[in-house]
Amino acid sequence: RRPSAVFGAAALVAVAAFCVLARPLLSGASACWAFAPRIVPEQRAVRRRVVLAATGDSAEGDGPSMVVGFRRPDGQSELVSVSWRPMGLNFVPGVSPVVITSVEEDCSAFGVGVKAGWTMTEVDGEDLRGAPFDRVMDVWRGRMGSLPDRQGYAAAKLGQGDIKEGLKVYGWSPAAILAGEAFILIVEVALVYFLAKLIPSELLPEPLRGFLG
Repeated sequence: RRPSAVFGAAALVAVAAFCVLARPLLSGASACWAFAPRIVPEQRAVRRRVVLAATGDSAEGDGPSMVVGFRRPDGQSELVSVSWRPMGLNFVPGVSPVVITSVEEDCSAFGVGVKAGWTMTEVDGEDLRGAPFDRVMDVWRGRMGSLPDRQGYAAAKLGQGDIKEGLKVYGWSPAAILAGEAFILIVEVALVYFLAKLIPSELLPEPLRGFLG
């Protein structure tokens, strides 16, 4: 019975390791439920962030970002912050002001809430209202060139342990995250049940012994 006890103990250690490593992955990712478009209101703190972004720094230590200003069709202004490229903005070439005609769903602008019909007005604090199309493109593309691409940004976040941000970039939906949580829970329960059956009954607590029959 000693080999059986050793095997059972080792199996339970393996289950515990699985729980420690796998559950935090999706538990951290479940914070995706709380994700909301990062539309930044125009206020003094944001202006400070714009200045920092223009120099390639970050007030939060998260790496380079770019803040782009838009005017909505209702006349309201919006500032959005993006941290990876491409933004996925479509517009009519050669026409100024630059009015967004559509936004690609798998790109960064979609994730921060940019909508078709918005007009680009500034990039990293530089006023582009009234600027010719070529000037707008030079500033926008120049600033965007300092950002990492999607894969690089996601890999960096995952490498830093920021799993929720990495999964967000990869497009994990709340439904997929919950399905993963449920799968891990089922696997944990099944492993504990079947592996506990391998442990000699006299080593188990009385309640668990009765549960396992």
